[in-house]
Amino acid sequence: MWFTLNSQPQIALFDNLSAQGSSLKHFVSTAFSPKGLLFNMSLNVGDSLDQVVANRESLAQGLGVELNQMVFANQVHGSEVALITAEQAGSGARALQSAIPNTDAMVTSTPGVMLVTLAADCVPILFFDPVKRAIGVAHAGWKGTVAKIPAQTIRAMQEHFGSVPSDILVSIGPSIGACCYEVGYDVVVAADKAFGAGNPFVLMDMEHSKPVFDLWKANLQSLTDVGVTLSNVEIASICTKCHADFFFSARNGHNGRFVAGIMLCE
Repeated sequence: MWFTLNSQPQIALFDNLSAQGSSLKHFVSTAFSPKGLLFNMSLNVGDSLDQVVANRESLAQGLGVELNQMVFANQVHGSEVALITAEQAGSGARALQSAIPNTDAMVTSTPGVMLVTLAADCVPILFFDPVKRAIGVAHAGWKGTVAKIPAQTIRAMQEHFGSVPSDILVSIGPSIGACCYEVGYDVVVAADKAFGAGNPFVLMDMEHSKPVFDLWKANLQSLTDVGVTLSNVEIASICTKCHADFFFSARNGHNGRFVAGIMLCE
């Protein structure tokens, strides 16, 4: 993963998706604009509607797209995957009421439609099938992770587009890392149920008073379990809590959200 620091806006990019050239646009936004202003992308935390829409307009302009091409979901920490069509372009871009309801992952094969997911410690995940020309996004907090939402997204791409999992490129974005993500007993139980007792994703060490949950490795396991090739997965390995000067982090008390997005080009 690398960063474009002197552009409007500041964004991060994945190496595996950047290698696809002009056939694809993708990005991960940061918490601040180049002018040092908060760059919150969420309509339901932190800032006024007008300010967030202005931030989104600025982001879209910097990416060379229209805000009406972006699609946002009402994320509920579930495992629902929505198929997005051209008619849904712009959903949730300017108002919560028009967001795709009760959805934490989206897929499409329609060029010009940018799928966007919000995060602030949860894991943003991008998907690209270069063979069937299809894309997806997913939002994986601990609930989405134990519900194996990355695998659900892969299955949706198989169902709707005939994707072969080993063809799909996946990018796992900045989120809270195992270095910081202390969890309670309810999360331990849920992780054991999802990944088996004694799984390697919930850990105890001398540095923490509670167990820590490795969201990156758990989501990677979900992907490889459904046939995604390990070499096709890029993990940013950037902890948002450790790097709260660059990304929004709920664990650090931030109200804002950054976004990750992906779009097929004509």
